[in-house]
Amino acid sequence: LFAKVANHIAKRSKHSNGVVNIMDPSECDIALSKVPVKNVWGIGSRSVKKLHQLDIHNAKQFRDFPNNALIQQIFTKVGLQRKEELQGKCRFHLSNANTAKKTIMCSRTFAKAARTYPLVEQAVASYASSASEKLREQKSICHEIQVFVRTSCNRKNNRHYASQVTKLSNATSDTREILKKAISTLKKIYRRGVEYRKVGVRLLDIREQEKTQLNLFEPSRYERSEKLMNAVDYINRREGSNTIRVASCGVNDIS
Repeated sequence: LFAKVANHIAKRSKHSNGVVNIMDPSECDIALSKVPVKNVWGIGSRSVKKLHQLDIHNAKQFRDFPNNALIQQIFTKVGLQRKEELQGKCRFHLSNANTAKKTIMCSRTFAKAARTYPLVEQAVASYASSASEKLREQKSICHEIQVFVRTSCNRKNNRHYASQVTKLSNATSDTREILKKAISTLKKIYRRGVEYRKVGVRLLDIREQEKTQLNLFEPSRYERSEKLMNAVDYINRREGSNTIRVASCGVNDIS
């Protein structure tokens, strides 16, 4: 929860430059006092009304509320666990299970709105490349790709959201094929003049590569693709992420 709180403040603070550290107890108290209780992860609108009746309006007041039994009675054990997480106690442990994902998404909110197509295209290309790499890590291929773009949720006027799913002619994990399809999909939904704040790429209909029948008429193509992608992944692991990347991903990282 602390990471989510820091992220919440970093996105709204003009002086943070996108980074907030709340590891210091005094800084943590200040940060939690600025976060409305409705923005605490896992607390719904009905719970917010009940918390307001207890004179709890921000995350710090929720953390410091003395009656744990009442919190558990009203919000069940999960609500109490949220409160204890704000106190620095680990209540939701990470799973070490290495299960293959059924969907893979890469997206990010821009620090500043993207006003030109080349910047949006570069972002989509970069996210498609990252998603493809994750796909190969779990030895899978995808049959569909989704691209979405949207303006800021805080805008009162001229909001815009667009999304489209495109089916691949042949299931693949090749960055080049996925990136080409992602860009062609973006061109269909991009609207000139719109200030986009977030874009993303999602890989869908993911299946295990070994259990999927490939095109029997082009076996050599898949063999060449697999060898090339394996070589790219090996070099990037050895020399550093993005040492080798497709030109449309750009030279500079998207932020």
